[in-house]
Amino acid sequence: MKLIGVTGGIGSGKSTICRYIESLGHDVYYSDDAAKNLVYTSPLKEDLIAEFGEETFITRDDVCVYNRQYIADIVFNDKDKLKKISSIFKGPLETHFNEFKKDKSLVFYESAIIFEIGIVDRFDKIICTDADANEIIERIKSRDGFTEEQVKLRLDNQLSPEYKLDNSDYTVDTTNLNEAYMVVDAILEQL
Repeated sequence: MKLIGVTGGIGSGKSTICRYIESLGHDVYYSDDAAKNLVYTSPLKEDLIAEFGEETFITRDDVCVYNRQYIADIVFNDKDKLKKISSIFKGPLETHFNEFKKDKSLVFYESAIIFEIGIVDRFDKIICTDADANEIIERIKSRDGFTEEQVKLRLDNQLSPEYKLDNSDYTVDTTNLNEAYMVVDAILEQL
C-alpha cells in the first residue's frame, strides 16, 4: 500500500484538495473528522477530561458535546498541550486508520500536524498545501468566525509554512483553485 500525507497550516486548503482527490475516486482519511467522531469513545473521553478538565465536554440541549472551542483555545496557545492531546488521540486514531486502510493500494491521509507529531516517516510522499497569507487569514475568519488577532495567534503557534513546504515532496498553492487542481492532477499521475 502507498500512503500519501496531505498537510499544511490552518486555512491552507488541505480539505479542499483532499475532497478533490476523493472526487477522482481515491481513498482519503480525514484525521480531524475521525478524531471528532472518536472523541466520545472510551477511554478517549475519560483521558481528555483527566488532562483538560470537566470543561472538555459540555451539556447542550441535554446532550453531552465535545467543547472544541475550549480545547482549541488551550492547544493552539500551548505547544506542549498540542503534543499532549496528539498523544491522547494517537492510539485510537491509529486503530481507526488501520481499519480504514485495509485492502487499499493508495490512501491519502489528511492532517494538519504530520510534522508536529513526528509521523512523517510513515508516508511514502507528503503533499503540502499553502496559499497567500492574506487569503489564509480571510478563509479562517470567514469559516471559523475568528478575529484577525485570533487567526494570527493560531498561525503563530504552528510550524512555519516554509518548514512544511521545504520538507514535503509536493507543494500545492491553493490561492487559485483551478491551478491547484491542475497541480494535483500532475501529482496523481506521478503517484
